Amino acid sequence: MLILIVPRERGSNENNNKLIDEFIKKKTDIKNFSSSYIKKIQDWINNYPRKLFNYKSAKDIFYENLNDCLNCCNRF
Repeated sequence: MLILIVPRERGSNENNNKLIDEFIKKKTDIKNFSSSYIKKIQDWINNYPRKLFNYKSAKDIFYENLNDCLNCCNRF
């Protein structure tokens, strides 16, 4: 269950729910799906280009930020 702290997060949460609904319809017990199928959905969502990220995926943004952090730490 996702607990929303900031109201502006609500739209992002709803968008993610819509993406998940393409694979698993509402009120469906996810116990009916294999972990590999759930992983495929997860990978698809993480690689889905987002307008918010200038059409980069969440995975792209994650690795860009990770690289920035590692590069910063390596300076010392």
